[in-house]
Amino acid sequence: MSRFPVHGNTLSELQHHRRMETSFSITETGRLDAFTKTWTADPWKGFTGTVIVFLITDEQIIHATEPHSYGVDGVRVGDPSREDYWYEDIPIDVVEKMNSYAIWHAHTPIDRVTPDKFKEWAEAIGPFIQVFTSPIKLHSTEETRKVK
Repeated sequence: MSRFPVHGNTLSELQHHRRMETSFSITETGRLDAFTKTWTADPWKGFTGTVIVFLITDEQIIHATEPHSYGVDGVRVGDPSREDYWYEDIPIDVVEKMNSYAIWHAHTPIDRVTPDKFKEWAEAIGPFIQVFTSPIKLHSTEETRKVK
């Protein structure tokens, strides 16, 4: 009986309502097909998470997939959940040697405020700032009585 396909799954709580779950299968030809779900329950803060699958023999890492990073928004500001399919081809000699695996998930922050995004925000709020910071001319009640 063949030991393939190999299946694996890990669910990780990455603190502060951040979660990732990855499931994968590896065929005897070395094809690794994976599915990663990334989500948050935080109302305002999103996050970027990364997954790497390690293939192991005799407690030694013999192969690591490329890092796959996915970002989500806070519940009230965008899409707080996403599901991504990805795959990689694993060398046959690695597939034949592997006898265990590990799935690593991590919070991997990135800067999402690009110069273009900052300019867009500045142009959008500029008129409001101007209205609220313009000097207000105060009139005394005495001047108001003279006008009538």
